Amino acid sequence: MSYSEKLIQKVKEMYILDHKARVHIDKTQHSINVFFSDMKFKLRIVEEKTDEINIRINEAVQGVFAQIMIKQTVLSFERTPNGTILVQLKNGGEMTTELDTLGWDGSRVASERYDKEFTIPLLNSYLKEAFHEMLF
Repeated sequence: MSYSEKLIQKVKEMYILDHKARVHIDKTQHSINVFFSDMKFKLRIVEEKTDEINIRINEAVQGVFAQIMIKQTVLSFERTPNGTILVQLKNGGEMTTELDTLGWDGSRVASERYDKEFTIPLLNSYLKEAFHEMLF
């Protein structure tokens, strides 16, 4: 096989892998949006009556696309330019803490922190970490 053929094959492989990663990260972002849209719907009456609770869902490809704020604590999900999803926590005026990074590992969207595939129960883990101490 000539070098040009090897180069063409490698570029095609990289494109296919990059495309798969984008598709799976997009699906993960959609799952997170659906999860928080459901929460927003269930908390809509409370959210209308106070400014201490706010759930935002954006369809932005990059940037913060979902966040929930209760009192001064904010849990947010941000799509980075390199295609990962950062899970961040901000308490009041304090600095932002990165809870996790979700990224494509070649076969699945995985949590760096938990070293396992992203699933909806992970969202509950993030919620608990962000709000349990304050609310319970």
